[in-house]
Amino acid sequence: MQDYTRRRKRVARHERKRELAKAANPKCSVCGESRIEMLELDHTAGDANGELTNWLCRNHHAAVSDHWYDDAPELLLHGGPRDADSRLASLLQGVVYFLEELSAKLREWVDYLSSRSRFHQEQGSVDPFEAEEPR
Repeated sequence: MQDYTRRRKRVARHERKRELAKAANPKCSVCGESRIEMLELDHTAGDANGELTNWLCRNHHAAVSDHWYDDAPELLLHGGPRDADSRLASLLQGVVYFLEELSAKLREWVDYLSSRSRFHQEQGSVDPFEAEEPR
């Protein structure tokens, strides 16, 4: 019975995340992780009640959060009145942190594809995307 209850609670949590995502299969905006149990909702402007959110896997959410706590904790002040300038600064800072994570992931892909290209050149193998055109 305990296993049944635990599974039911897990299913309910996953369904709640899907409802929040407004999608059947949300993904991490950086790496594409799609296991719902690994996804977290990031408040881009660092405001727990902010409207702009983004799905990130736990690893990328932790990395973005670390940036906030290390670089701009004053922009994380939750609650209380905030003027338009501080809200905009928070939003832009959140976008910067997200783009830094995305940039790091893109660099990984560049390195990976470059190493594959070198391997194919060294082996003298043909790139399937550059096959001869039909005559």
